Amino acid sequence: MRASVIILLVAGIVSVGLGFAFVAASTVPQSRNTSFQLPMGQYYYTYLRFETLTAGTITVTYQASPGAVDQYVLTQAQYAVFQTYSTTDTLFSTTGSSGSFTTSLPSSGTYYLVTTHAVGYEATPQSGIHSTTVTGIVPTPFYVALIAFATGLVLLVIGLWLRTKPARARLPTYSPYAFGVGVQPPGGSIGPAQVPTVGPTFAPHGYGTVFVTLENPSATDANVQLFINGLLVTSLVVPAGKNGQATLHPGLSNPYGTPVRIEAVAADGRRASQEVTATTAVAIPIGFRLQ
Repeated sequence: MRASVIILLVAGIVSVGLGFAFVAASTVPQSRNTSFQLPMGQYYYTYLRFETLTAGTITVTYQASPGAVDQYVLTQAQYAVFQTYSTTDTLFSTTGSSGSFTTSLPSSGTYYLVTTHAVGYEATPQSGIHSTTVTGIVPTPFYVALIAFATGLVLLVIGLWLRTKPARARLPTYSPYAFGVGVQPPGGSIGPAQVPTVGPTFAPHGYGTVFVTLENPSATDANVQLFINGLLVTSLVVPAGKNGQATLHPGLSNPYGTPVRIEAVAADGRRASQEVTATTAVAIPIGFRLQ
C-alpha cells in the first residue's frame, strides 16, 4: 500500500475519532462561577448568556449583598423585550439575597440569566456571585465534531479510492543514443518538430502545441533527442552555453486537455522531463535545463 494512502486513511480515522470526542464534550454540562456588580440606579442589570442545541435545564446558586436582588431566566425573545424596559414573561423569576433554583430550558436556543436590583434597593450598590450549570448540547464543540466527521469521511473516501486504484505505470527510461558530440543526429533541426509518423496508440482527436526551450549550461554542444510519451519525435543540437528551441505537436485523446510527458535526452546522458496538459486551443511553453 502506498504511503500516501496510509497517511490519508490514518488521518481520516483520527479525524473521525476527534469527532466522537467533541460530540461527547458537547453533552457535558456547562458550569461556571461568575461575579456581578449593580451600580446605583433603577435600570441597571447584569446578564449571563447561554446557548444549547436541545432542551435542558439551568441550575443557579447565588449570593448578593447588601440586600436582595431579582433573578430572571429569559428566552432570547423575552430578553429583547426586557431590554426596552417593558414588562415581559419569564421562564423563571425569584427574589432574595441568596439561594438556588433549577428551571427547565424548553428547547434549543439562547437563554439569559438576568440580575437586577430588588424593590427598595435601586439606590444601593450591590454585588454578588453566581454559580451556574446548564445541561443540553453545547453548540461550539458539536459544530467542531461535525467538521471533524466530514473531514474524516472525505479523507477515508479518498484513501479507499486510491487504495483500489491501480498504480500508475512507470514510463520507460532511455539510454543515451550512439552519435558523437557535435554531430547533427538524424531528424529535424532546430525549429518546428514533425508530427510522428507512428502515432500514439489512440486515434488522436487533435494535436496540441508545446514550445520547448532547452538550456545547455555545459562548455560543449549537446545533441538532444525529444520524446513525447516515450516516442522519439525530433532531434536538435544545442550550442554550448546557449538555448535551443523546438516546437512539438503531441496527439491528444481529449482536445480540451490531455496529459503529455515531454522528455529531453542528451547524447552524453543528461536528461530532463516534464508533464504538461496540452490542448488544441492553447500553446504551452516549457523549459528544460540539461544537467
